Formats: sequence, C-alpha cells, structure tokens
Amino acid sequence: MWKDFISTAVYAFMALFPIVNPVGTAPIFLAMTAGASVSQQRHLARRVPLYAFLLLLVSLLLGGLIIRFFGIQIADVEIAGGLVVFYTAWGMLNEKEDRTVSAQEMDAKRFDQMAFFPLTLPITAGPGCIAVAIAVGSRIGHRQLEVMAVGYLGAAVGLLALAFATWLCFRFAHKVLQKLGTTGTMVFTKMAAFVLMAIGVEIFWNGLSQLIEGLH
Repeated sequence: MWKDFISTAVYAFMALFPIVNPVGTAPIFLAMTAGASVSQQRHLARRVPLYAFLLLLVSLLLGGLIIRFFGIQIADVEIAGGLVVFYTAWGMLNEKEDRTVSAQEMDAKRFDQMAFFPLTLPITAGPGCIAVAIAVGSRIGHRQLEVMAVGYLGAAVGLLALAFATWLCFRFAHKVLQKLGTTGTMVFTKMAAFVLMAIGVEIFWNGLSQLIEGLH
C-alpha cells in the first residue's frame, strides 16, 4: 500500500514538474508583477501555487468527467490558452516604459484578479498541465476502490510537493529584480514577455495541430 502511495506521488510530481517548470516560470512571474510591492509579490507567490494545486487536483479527480460532459477536447483548451498567453505577452511588450504602476493601482486594478488569471491559468498551470493531470487521474481510476483511494491521495501529495517547489521559486524570485536595477528590470521584462509570447504560439499551434490531425 505504501509502495503504491509513494510511487503515485513521485509519478504525479515528475510528470507535471517539467511542464509547470517553476524555475522557468519564475522570470515570467517577476515580469508580470514588476509593478507590485514586495509584500504583494510574496502574497501572489503564495496564492498562485495554491490556485495551481487546486486547479490540477480538480483536473486530476474530475477533469475527464468535465471534458466529456461539455464535449470539450484538450486541443480546444490549448488553443484558447495559447491565445490568452499571446494576448498577455503582447500587452507586456507594448506597455509604455515610462509608465510606473503604484502599489495602490496594482491592488485596485490587477492584484486580486491576476492571481488566478493569468498567473495561475494559463501561465503556471496551463492546458498542458491540465491534460497531464487528467491523464494521471485516468491512470489511477482503473483500479480497485482501496488502491484507487491510495493512488489519489498519493497524487495529491505529489501535487502539493509541486506547489511547494513553485512557491519557493516565486517567493525568492524578487531578489533578482533588486540586483537588475531599473534599466535591467525593463530589459528583463521585455525579454520575458517575448518568451511568453513564443510559449503562447507553441500552445496554440499544438492544439491546432491536434484538431487538424483529427480531420484526417
């Protein structure tokens, strides 16, 4: 029983860690929260991994049922997510360099809403993560009830470990900006936005390719 628990926890963590990629996502988190205070960034660094954990846990437990109920394909989710990521990156690239965002403005206009969208979905836990979580849940679901319960519990622990790793990366990422200075931060933000745009194109094309393949 313990063997199944540990193996499932490790499997869930290892399957999702390269896709979530908290080390690679941390610079994007920094760029998108550059106008927030340190305390606000720390608050987001706690909230985003929590939201990602809940989103992936729901996807693992109920994702397959939800997708079948609404008749949605993973490819549809990827196309929509890719467009959202591209739009977010485009806004970051075209933001005026001389425009400074106060902590009050960030709190009033963007602070609460950006924790889930777009920082959690689709940047941290995007369509690819949701697809993998659904696949992990399907793998666990075809077992006896007792073994299935242990498997889901192990997967939840794996997701919790992933959320903790993401928190660590986001929590201490602000120290990078402190060393870059104003000009370095601006350059860093534009580079991160360009990378984010490329990620959006990749997500969109991956979903579109699946739909095209389904036509043949």
